[in-house]
Amino acid sequence: MTQIETGTELGLTIGFVLALASGCLVVQAINRPLAQVMAALDAIRRGDYSQRLARTHRDEFGILAEGLNRMAEALEETRLREQATIRQVQQAGIAVTSSSTIPAADDPPDSLIGAVDRLLYAAKRKGRNRLECQPFALGAACGA
Repeated sequence: MTQIETGTELGLTIGFVLALASGCLVVQAINRPLAQVMAALDAIRRGDYSQRLARTHRDEFGILAEGLNRMAEALEETRLREQATIRQVQQAGIAVTSSSTIPAADDPPDSLIGAVDRLLYAAKRKGRNRLECQPFALGAACGA
């Protein structure tokens, strides 16, 4: 083997080792932040909206971390507002009344609205937590 061939083989070997090492570093540089993002998303999916990612990079992962943090903050704010609203409703003792009916195929819309309205007011007259039913077109009673 000549000195040129040996130098070429050594250069190719060193180049291959450097390329392999560079590839490993690039994969780690992608996998670490991606694993952090995935862990934060999994925690948020389970309802832990306190998850935040440190924005240590000025690349795409830094932008992604910032967006994920804003999303988590918005979800946390929404959850807190919902909890406050639920507490207000519970403390105020607000009652909710609902009414529905199943119309016959040939019933005009006005008769449907009138039937629902009558059932709603019948339930209100009888007090809270009431269920008022109107027999169906086939003659079956509500709740039967």
